[in-house]
Amino acid sequence: MPSWIEFHDSWLESAEVGADGALLLLKAYVHRWEQVDGIWRGTGWSQPTSVTIGPPAIGEESTEELGLYGGCLTIDSRVHNNWLPLPFSAEGQVALRLDLTEGERIEFTGRNVRVEAVGEATYVEDLPDDMKPEEID
Repeated sequence: MPSWIEFHDSWLESAEVGADGALLLLKAYVHRWEQVDGIWRGTGWSQPTSVTIGPPAIGEESTEELGLYGGCLTIDSRVHNNWLPLPFSAEGQVALRLDLTEGERIEFTGRNVRVEAVGEATYVEDLPDDMKPEEID
């Protein structure tokens, strides 16, 4: 079933940066979409997710839970603005910008990225058709 992280309504739970890269733990807001009888039906979930940015990685560490208003992941010239497939991995020059609900932002850079679910998802809500990511049309 196709799934996407929506940075908006997600939470950054922690961020560690070290010699091996950066490890971010998110409580991600995830859209899951499936086609039933020719109609796309979506549900929203809260999903523990890890984002690993490969070395060398630069970014700001955080141990407090921070609400996200949005975000953008760029790999070389390919931009994922507010939406990111789950799971996801890519090689190249990575820049991750997370826009915080308080109006600030936190940024990370590195040479590769891997995003994967790391725990059980919790159902949140049914989603209207107009929230469907463009990638699944």
